[in-house]
Formats: sequence, C-alpha cells, structure tokens
Amino acid sequence: MISNAKITLPTRMKRTLECMKIVVRRWRFSGLLTGIALVFTGCGPDERILRSGNAEPPASNVERKVPTIADDIEAMRTADFEFIYVLRRKDGGNIDAEDKGVIRVNTTDANRRVSAEDGKAFLIGSNTKLPPKNMLALYERFSVENYSKPGTAENSNSAAAK
Repeated sequence: MISNAKITLPTRMKRTLECMKIVVRRWRFSGLLTGIALVFTGCGPDERILRSGNAEPPASNVERKVPTIADDIEAMRTADFEFIYVLRRKDGGNIDAEDKGVIRVNTTDANRRVSAEDGKAFLIGSNTKLPPKNMLALYERFSVENYSKPGTAENSNSAAAK
C-alpha cells in the first residue's frame, strides 16, 4: 500500500540541497553570460581579412611582353612539330568565324591551332602531313607561310602550291 506521508529530510541535507541550487543558478547565469559574450565577439567580421582584400598589388615596372608571331613559331618548334604553317587572310584583315571554320575543317589532323597577331594570323602545328586537297583549300583562301622542318616542306606543300 502507498502511503501519503511526506518524507522529511534532515536540516543538514536541506542546506546542502539549497547550496546546490544556488550553485546551479550561478552556473546557469555565468553560462548565459559566456554564451552572449561569444555570440557578440564571434559573429563579427575579421578586420584583418577585410583589410587584406583592399590592398592593391605592388606596381611593377616590368611591362608584360606580348608574344609575337616569331615567339609563337618558336613555341611550335619547341613542341617539335614537323609541319608549321602561318595562315593570314589575303586581304590582310582579321580571321573571322567563317575563316576559323574553314581552318578547323581542313586541319582536323593538326595537333595545335593558335590565333596570333590579335586575330590577323593563325598558326597550325602538326606532326602529320595535311592531305593535299586540304592544303589546296587553305592556299586558295589564305596566304600561307611554311615554317616546317627542313625536308618535310617539299613533301607537304609542293603538290598543294601548284
């Protein structure tokens, strides 16, 4: 049977419980203060990072060298291409999208195609000989300069140039 009698604690135990309640309240309050302090100090932007984005890079006295057609040809030679061609429009104008399409269709076997001289020239680097009919199409539309390795130029352009 359950009795409704209240349990009485000794006074010493009552004091201990009261002290524990006080300690818990103090810890809650100090924990709350610590949390608030963390929120206010941790949620702001880091000034060092904000200042680092505004710094201008140091000015350099060295001008950036714009690669010339000779630099591009030398890069093709360094890449050890057997056949190197420079294509320019016969009228001296910029190579447009239609011209690029013709170059792409006729140089599908080429390893590298590079635009040069602000779009006025196109370099073609290849390790395989372009078919004569493709070379003929390029010679009809463009002014072609051949910078291929010695011994390979006669085999690749002689038929197409005639």
